[in-house]
Amino acid sequence: MIRWPEVVGEQLSALCFPVKVSYPRAQEGLGATLVVRTEGARAPEVEHLGPRIIERVNQFYGYRAIARLKVVQTTGSGGFAEGPD
Repeated sequence: MIRWPEVVGEQLSALCFPVKVSYPRAQEGLGATLVVRTEGARAPEVEHLGPRIIERVNQFYGYRAIARLKVVQTTGSGGFAEGPD
């Protein structure tokens, strides 16, 4: 996933970026869950584009590596750990 803009395209990579890929237990079936992070206001759009993101990632890898998408919302680029300006 280090080549995210190449995998999903420039437009989709501007909306979100990958955080992790989690693999299911053997009893839960095949296909991993891709966790992407986006700003809170973009989350509904990313959810709507989820099938397209999954399709592009799977096309890049050549098989159905990703089965589900989980969107994590943030409030922006900064976090609580950063001090005030």
